[in-house]
Order: sequence, then structure tokens, then C-alpha cells
Amino acid sequence: MELTQEQRAIVAEARSGASFKVPAFAGTGKTATLVAVADAIAPRPTLYLAFNTAMAREARTRFAGRRHVSVLTAHALAFRQVGHVFAQRLEPRAWAISRAIAARFTGELSRLAETTDGGAQIALGTIQKFEASGAARILPEHVVEDHRARVAAETIAEAAERIWRAMVEPDSDLPVSHDTYFKAWQVAGADLGAWQTIFFDEAQDASGAMLAVLESARGHQRIFVGDAHQQLYRFRGAVNAMQSIALPAFPLTQSWRFGSAIAKVANFILEAKGERLEVKGAPARHDVVVRRSGRPPTAVVARTNAGLFDEALEAIGREAAPRIGVVGGAEELLRMVLGAHELRHTGRSSHPAFRFFRSWAQLEETTKGPQGSEYGPFVQIVKRYGSALPELCGRVRQACVDVKEADLVLSTVHKFKGKESAHVRLAGDFRPFCYRDRRTGKPCIDEDEANVQYVAVTRAEQILELGSYADALVSALECRAKMPPLAKGG
Repeated sequence: MELTQEQRAIVAEARSGASFKVPAFAGTGKTATLVAVADAIAPRPTLYLAFNTAMAREARTRFAGRRHVSVLTAHALAFRQVGHVFAQRLEPRAWAISRAIAARFTGELSRLAETTDGGAQIALGTIQKFEASGAARILPEHVVEDHRARVAAETIAEAAERIWRAMVEPDSDLPVSHDTYFKAWQVAGADLGAWQTIFFDEAQDASGAMLAVLESARGHQRIFVGDAHQQLYRFRGAVNAMQSIALPAFPLTQSWRFGSAIAKVANFILEAKGERLEVKGAPARHDVVVRRSGRPPTAVVARTNAGLFDEALEAIGREAAPRIGVVGGAEELLRMVLGAHELRHTGRSSHPAFRFFRSWAQLEETTKGPQGSEYGPFVQIVKRYGSALPELCGRVRQACVDVKEADLVLSTVHKFKGKESAHVRLAGDFRPFCYRDRRTGKPCIDEDEANVQYVAVTRAEQILELGSYADALVSALECRAKMPPLAKGG
């Protein structure tokens, strides 16, 4: 392909062997640029580190035939070297790990909370924050703020450190998460092998542990690629490498996904965040932004699982109901909805995600804390639809087909990141990213929410249908106009 001036600058810098970063706005062809870089530096042994398995699968297709390029997720690399030791103990459910900790460390946990379960949650929350960080041991700073007033942070950190050390013992039978073996790999001194160049994609969502691995790889050429404004996982401890790493920046600003109309909406959000650069729409793209369209969308993007479920019900209620495809699959979403419904109506649930809750009240209380935020949408759904849920889930299940065969694709923003569709409508569950603080009355900006909305609006290729989101966007921009200027980004 013919490279742009921005891409040529990136290729030239890569040939020099220097490390640098590529701030790449939405749709600017970052993978295509990395393929061009890989061709330019061949046969230099190169590692492409993907953010997740889906990205790795796609990248292997894009880098096909280039034998000097290896494509792996960071966790896959850690599993090869360390994680296989923990293979039989891997447990994806935080509550299952918490219960195992509660059963094993009764004495340790009794000093942290009134109940053993409460102490286990405090210890696990501390361990999770540590595992996402670049630190070598658990420190008081890893203790969740809410718990520090009850017990000294030093006491919690010491207990959590002893528990974590027990978890990573090779002969232990305690369950561990994927982040546990990754952290063990980082602490032990991760080996990045004989690769000379490392491409690190989606660097805006890197964990502190991953950044520590790459920061220690000073002998390798490192090329960080990502979009600071597409950071969606700070709630999991992600560190925005595009802002935190002090390396020369070679930006990609020319989007090929959409034209000037959608770029204008994206730039409203970028400017509100203090970004000094603008994303440029593709000259050949004739796109439009509308509040309402008389045509059915090809995709609907929701903020939450609750919003996605509402959209599915709205779609199947139409006279000519479309075939629905849910990104990531509808079955697990429906099973979780029914699992939460079962817990509320029977006091227990057979679904693994809810099995360890002893009551509906305990689930509701858990959603108020950092470990339980993922359950919030399911509590909303159960409360909203009540006893009608089993019948409604059955109707949604019947309407669902594979995404490739669907008339209408439904997704949350997080699962639609990296994807695109011709006509995207935004669901009605977005909130203004700029608001007035209830105590002070001063305008505040929620950068995480602004990032979510920037990702959402940049998924459309031809038609961006705002729906009720238009009101949330206007409200946010009016509020933002009353704030002092933010420090400019980059």
C-alpha cells in the first residue's frame, strides 16, 4: 500500500532501531502500519504482543507469511514460562478465590474485618490491585481506600502479602487467576527471549505489571501503539502507556474508517478532554451524523449489559423483528441474567458467577464495592423485568443468530472496540461525561466516560445515529465549556 507521510515517518524511525510510541486515533490503520514496519525491518526477530486472544487471532492473519514475526498475548507468553505450573488451579471467578482464602486463612483475616468473608474480600482486593501494578511486593498503597479507615493499611498489606506468597507456591492448592501467574512471571524477571523488536498494541490499556516487563526490556527495540483516548480498563488497574512512557511520539491522525462528519463529533470529545491534535476524516468517505434515522441500523452499541438487554427486547418486539447477533455471544449474557434472577427468587443460584452469593441482599451489597461493579447491570435487569425474565430470555435466545448472519448486531462498547459497522446507533444508557459535583457545584469531567463515548462514536463508517445520546453529548459539552482549560494531551 502507499504510505502516508505519518506512516513513512514511523517506518523510518523503526528502521533506525530506536524505541518510540505511536499515538493512533480511531480507524487510522495502526495494524496496517505495523505490517509495513515489519516488512521494513525484516528479518529482524519481532514479537507482536496483542491485548487479548481475539486481537492475536486477527493479527496472525495480518502478519501471515512473515516468519520473523511472532504473535502472542502477554498472558500466553507468561503461561509458557511460568503459568503452566498453575494450570490446574486457574479460577476465573473472584468470589471462588475469595471463598478459598476465607477457608484457609481464618486467623489472618479475623484481624481485617468482622467476618472471615469480609476479610477475604479485603485481602483479595489488595492482591488484585498489586497484581495489576508494577510493584515487586504488596505495599500499603495497594489497599483499597475504603478499607484503610477500619484497619491500618500496613496490617492489611502484610496479611495480603502472606496470602499471595502462599498462592504462588508451586505445591499450593489455592485457586489463582490468570493475573496471578502473570504477576509471578513479572516479579521473577520476565524473559522476552531473542526477539529484537517488540510491538506492543493497545498500550493505553496495559497493566502496570505489563509495563514493568517492557520497561525492563531496555535491550529490545520497543514500539508502543495505542490511543490514550480509547483507554477503557483503568477500573482494572490499566496504566495508560501512551501518556506515561517518555518516548518520542509519531502520531497517526488520518482515519480511514469514517469521514468529516463523524470525525467532527469525535473531535468534540477529544477537545473536551484537552487533546491538541484532531482526528481527520477520510476525504473519500461521505458520512452523516443524525439524531434519528428512518433506516434500521446495522449495529447498536450500548454502554452496559443492561442497555444491551433492553435493546434486544426492543428489537424482538418489532413487527418485523430482525435476526440479532450479540458480539461475544448472547448465551452467556442470558445465562447470567437467569442466574441473577434465580438468586433473587430462590435465595441461591446455579450459575457459577452467582453461586457463591448466599442471598440477593449480599449480591446487592457487593455491587457497591470495587469487586462487584460487574454485577450491577444484572441487578438492574432483574429489578426492571422481574418475573417476566425467563420468558423474555427465551424470546431473545430464539431471535439470536451468529453475528455474521445477523440483520442487527448488538454489543457493549467494550466488546465492540476494534470493530466497525456501516450504520451505528448508540443506545440510551450513556450519561454526560461532564457534570456538576453535588457538593461543590463545580463542573467535573469523567475522563473514563469520555473515553467510552469516543470509542462508541468512532465505530460508525457511514451513518452515526445518536438517538438520545445527543442530549447527553450536548449536556456534557455545555458543562465542559464552563470549566477552565485542561492540560493539553498528546
